[in-house]
Amino acid sequence: MAIRVCFYMIYLIEGFIFFQYCSTLFVSQYANWINVLSLLILYAVLAFFSVFSQPVINIVSFFCINFIYLRFLYQVKWHEALFHSALSTATMFLGEIIIIYISPYELSYSFSSWASFRIWIIPCIFEKIIYFTLMMIFAHFSVKLKNKETIFNRSSLYIAATPVISIYIMYTFLTLRKECDLSPVLYSLIAGSAILLLVLNILTWEIYNYNTRRNAEFMELQLLHQKESDTLDYYKMLIQQNENQNQLIHDTKKHLQSIAILNHKGEQEKITAYVDSILNSSALKVSARICSNEFLNAVLCRYVGTCQQMGIDFRADIRNKSIDFLKEDDITSLFCNLLDNAVEAASYMQDGIIELSSYRQESTSFAVVTLANSCRKNPLKENDQLASKKPNKLKHGYGLKIIRRIVNDYEGEIQHYYSDEEHFFHTIIILKPHSS
Repeated sequence: MAIRVCFYMIYLIEGFIFFQYCSTLFVSQYANWINVLSLLILYAVLAFFSVFSQPVINIVSFFCINFIYLRFLYQVKWHEALFHSALSTATMFLGEIIIIYISPYELSYSFSSWASFRIWIIPCIFEKIIYFTLMMIFAHFSVKLKNKETIFNRSSLYIAATPVISIYIMYTFLTLRKECDLSPVLYSLIAGSAILLLVLNILTWEIYNYNTRRNAEFMELQLLHQKESDTLDYYKMLIQQNENQNQLIHDTKKHLQSIAILNHKGEQEKITAYVDSILNSSALKVSARICSNEFLNAVLCRYVGTCQQMGIDFRADIRNKSIDFLKEDDITSLFCNLLDNAVEAASYMQDGIIELSSYRQESTSFAVVTLANSCRKNPLKENDQLASKKPNKLKHGYGLKIIRRIVNDYEGEIQHYYSDEEHFFHTIIILKPHSS
């Protein structure tokens, strides 16, 4: 029984190598625990087929199990799953061929005693390290091909050195086993070292992938932060433009007096130039008045223009001083991310509508922001998370994370629900002003 458990663990190592390969290249359809549980079940089936000790059955079952795992647990097309399953099978078979040629022992997939297991374990681990190394190389270059803009990272060379060194160490172990008559204790220590060496390789790859994903997320957040900063400057410029317009209106009397003086002197050319300079002034550009908060007004004016161009009916009801406690950068982050999502969803409807409102709850200091927009279908998943239509899942969800960060900063709450009858998606946000 103990031998069969160890045998199954060897198969699990193959499974987790394939799991790492799939996680590096593809987007999972389910949570990680579902992928791991499915892996345990499928590779238990694979271990069962190995009992027949038939190489053809082992190869076919290995291919089928990998195809099923990849096709149904990751977002891949059937021909992609077919290719990568065949690639993993060929790689595994290549590793076994290499071990057969360099090992003094016959590679066996059945045991009758611990003695046979001890003979088999080091060549087996050596073969798994070769399999792991080749799969890591394939995954690395596949990522490079999928994303041609990937910048060369010197750390990937350091990571690649780990399995190469491991192969050298494993070959040393195999040669030592062949040339020397090792005691059972020493052989057990060497076998244990071989297993730990394989685990070290898998952990190193996982840490490298984790750091790569975290760095990519950090870069994306930095770009979003820069975008918010640029948007903030843009709205400040609009506010300044509005202020210039107010000053121009205030100075209209003085301008008319100057024109009257020039007219009295009969200087028509100077009058024409003076009037043209005023008419062409950016201060005379029309600025809509949607709410009393100047900064939010500048934000909403931009989306009013966007909705007009896209044929979306935009309605806003922002009550006086309802959100004045929000900082300017929070106004930008909150309302821009809310309205960006709303505009995108409403653009898919023929007569899209966006309704935004903000008011203070009676007898409380809480502000309530509600947003309702046309939406073709329910974007909420079963876990109450918004589904993504973006091809790059890595870049999905940052807008919602920013919104939730602001809601948490103001000790608030956020709720979503979808109306199937009206095809409307509703967002309700409650915010509490900071205590002074």
